[in-house]
Amino acid sequence: MTVSPPLENLTLSGYDWDFRVNSREPSNAEQWRASMDWSKLKRLDFSLPSNSFLETFRGELDGLESLVLRHGSGFWGDEETLCAFDAAAEKLRQNYTSFIAALPPLHELSISGMGRPLNMTPILETHGASLEKLRIHEFEHDCRYETGNATWVRPVLSVSEVEQIVLSAPNLKELTLDVYRSSNKWPNSMLKTLSKFPHLTRLTMNFNLEDPSTSKYAELCFVNERARDEYCTIHGLVEPQLNYTTASEIFHTIRQYQADTKLRHVTISAGDFGRRVGGGLRLTPYYEWNKPVRYHCWMEENISKCTGQHHSRFDDEVFQWS
Repeated sequence: MTVSPPLENLTLSGYDWDFRVNSREPSNAEQWRASMDWSKLKRLDFSLPSNSFLETFRGELDGLESLVLRHGSGFWGDEETLCAFDAAAEKLRQNYTSFIAALPPLHELSISGMGRPLNMTPILETHGASLEKLRIHEFEHDCRYETGNATWVRPVLSVSEVEQIVLSAPNLKELTLDVYRSSNKWPNSMLKTLSKFPHLTRLTMNFNLEDPSTSKYAELCFVNERARDEYCTIHGLVEPQLNYTTASEIFHTIRQYQADTKLRHVTISAGDFGRRVGGGLRLTPYYEWNKPVRYHCWMEENISKCTGQHHSRFDDEVFQWS
């Protein structure tokens, strides 16, 4: 077998690690392991690897510094979250956790598309002190469709779990998290916890856009009156809605909790902002959907400024205040 020059950066989507030409031949994972010196790999970005990959490559990635473990890719390139919650899926999540915990200390770690957050305790025991960038993200709607549960709510880390990250990863400079908010109020206890990172300079928070316990008629719906209830009912928006004023208030609130904070940039989104149509953004031809929004706030010469974007059809519109 030919041995390839060592790679430092590898990105793979939807690769079949389990495939064998026949029962006597090694799997794709085994062939990959034998064909390259994996100890030189510094960055690995891949989608929902199988158990056989985890078993085959355990102990092989001694030089890894950055890991991206993300959602799968469907036939059309769409993003597919792990929305199964049976024993096999739970075992796979546990195996992801133990695989990550067994890696050498990482500087960057991104985990998304797991259906719910992985158990961070063993991961932080290994990587907490070395981590500078951490991203934990699940799409807002995916498992609502996949499970058939119309009121499914994206699981997020609790305040106590984020406090564990504060204690275990004091050198974090960039953090992305999903943050749950109930109706009529912002999650101030979580905002206060997020202000405690001593070296954090960039924070991204993903809020839920919709309240699955409420519904309304879409403003634009292209079906006749008799079919309105079936095709034109969408979830209501969580209040208060994210806009320039509320984004500025959130940015100010986080910064005021820590007088000496290094936090200079905060990005806040509501909904699955940035997902491309056909790449996981679920649309229906009958009505106009609730549009994701995103705001970025930063400090400039001790003055806070914000820009905002909202998803309009297939393009983004940009607006700015200061």
